[in-house]
Amino acid sequence: MSTDCRFALLTNGSVFSQRVVECLLLKRFPPALVALPEYAPADVEACGAFNIQPPSPQRKIIALLPDVPFVYAPESSLRVLIESLQQFAIEFILVACWPYLLDTSIYQCADRPALNLHPSLLPDFRGPDPLNQQISSQQTKFGVTLHMLNGKFDQGDIIAQSTFKIPQTELNLVRLQQDCALLGVELFVEAINKYKGEGWQPIPQG
Repeated sequence: MSTDCRFALLTNGSVFSQRVVECLLLKRFPPALVALPEYAPADVEACGAFNIQPPSPQRKIIALLPDVPFVYAPESSLRVLIESLQQFAIEFILVACWPYLLDTSIYQCADRPALNLHPSLLPDFRGPDPLNQQISSQQTKFGVTLHMLNGKFDQGDIIAQSTFKIPQTELNLVRLQQDCALLGVELFVEAINKYKGEGWQPIPQG
């Protein structure tokens, strides 16, 4: 397995994105740079038990990747993200839960394609909360999609998909997040290695 890929992970610290980071580390495929869409809250010195606050989602991501540089990139500060991608000579961009539509100028900062990891079988269940949508609709067949970014939410050409089934009696959000993250990371690692070999055959979404 190749591990010489310099990719940037754009993520928001959600539970699914935390699972993605954990799976990347299990695969020994860490990002060279991580971007978060908002600033982490300032440290608060505890002055008693009642002042102790749980760690923010952003801080959980940071704790998982103590040796990886981070950049904060709210929508109003895209210049910072562009400069960081260029500074770290990023090859690929991987998005896993990002709250705003990325300008196409971001894609051009990487030498190779920008990809999104979406926890559904696109084109079904596009949008910001596909996992809960699938649970609410009582699905039994689930999946994850790796697709190219194209300037529209969840509509880029599909690189790869993976499907799995969970019986309704065993279905819960935690398991769905974990299974989608694990399969999604496998798709990403396989796609990177394939890109450097035989290449991809992207499939347009219907």
